[in-house]
Amino acid sequence: MSDSLFNIVAGYDPHPDLANASTIPASWYIDPRILELEHHTTFSRSWLCVGRLSQVTVPGQYLSSEMPSGDPIVVVRGHDGALRGF
Repeated sequence: MSDSLFNIVAGYDPHPDLANASTIPASWYIDPRILELEHHTTFSRSWLCVGRLSQVTVPGQYLSSEMPSGDPIVVVRGHDGALRGF
């Protein structure tokens, strides 16, 4: 993590008492450095919802989406009934 990003994250106290609690700063929602950090620490290490199971009930049905990183993803119901993600 770059020094400036480290300083941004370190400047936020996630454990204040309830009377002083707040959400993350609004600027974090649009800061590309925070997004890059989330790609490496959150999105690449956890399951992400692509769609509902009811959307791919019949063999040959598929749904497509895009990962937060911009990579495309396709989920297909195979003729054997299995779900496959690519």
